[in-house]
Amino acid sequence: MKLMWIKYVLLVLLGFGAGLIIAGAFIAFISTIGIFPRFAAQTHTIKHLKLYETFILLGSTLGNLISVYSIPVPLGIAGLAILGFFSGVFVGSLVSALAEVANTIPVFSRRASIRKGLPYVLISIALGKGIGSFVQYFIM
Repeated sequence: MKLMWIKYVLLVLLGFGAGLIIAGAFIAFISTIGIFPRFAAQTHTIKHLKLYETFILLGSTLGNLISVYSIPVPLGIAGLAILGFFSGVFVGSLVSALAEVANTIPVFSRRASIRKGLPYVLISIALGKGIGSFVQYFIM
């Protein structure tokens, strides 16, 4: 019986440690591409950057715990809509930052010979992603 208890403790520590490593790597990746400092600069709230970092850390940890332990979070329809909106903003920002870091948009515009209307191309990409997500989640 004592051996079984030690086995479970080791499994919990291993799982929690692996989750912390993955979450830490993801946060380091996001920090490296500079999403949050750019948001703070755009919204003129750069003086609150430590607060952003604190909430990022808390949100990552809380999300990790909710995911690992399958903690139910009763949000209701309105809460899910708000969560979905903010999740979409985050994913869109992450993709935009990655595209900017990789310089994919300038390369694409040069190769496709797009001189005017690039904002319309970007809006079309964003709308296509939004409509595709809607179809996937609500129709399929």
